[in-house]
Amino acid sequence: MRNREISDEQLNEAVLGFEEQLHFFHVEPLGQAILREAEILLKKYGKRRRLRSLDALQMGTFSLISERGWYFVAADDILCEIAKDMGFAAINPLQR
Repeated sequence: MRNREISDEQLNEAVLGFEEQLHFFHVEPLGQAILREAEILLKKYGKRRRLRSLDALQMGTFSLISERGWYFVAADDILCEIAKDMGFAAINPLQR
């Protein structure tokens, strides 16, 4: 949506799908550790890889809570590239 890549109808469909799947998600509250990690990531990747603040929070959370065998999944090439740079396996479902 931020890049005007989807229509309002597609957005509504995505939101409905998200709401249906939300109970399968692991939801982690934001705390100081995540904020610090996001700040580190912004300093490292913000200018060089165009990492945005909310994306840094997502990536910071994943880096702190992920366990062996987890995959970072995002429909965003930049985030997937950063995840791989950090040593994580990453999947972009739009590239499969």
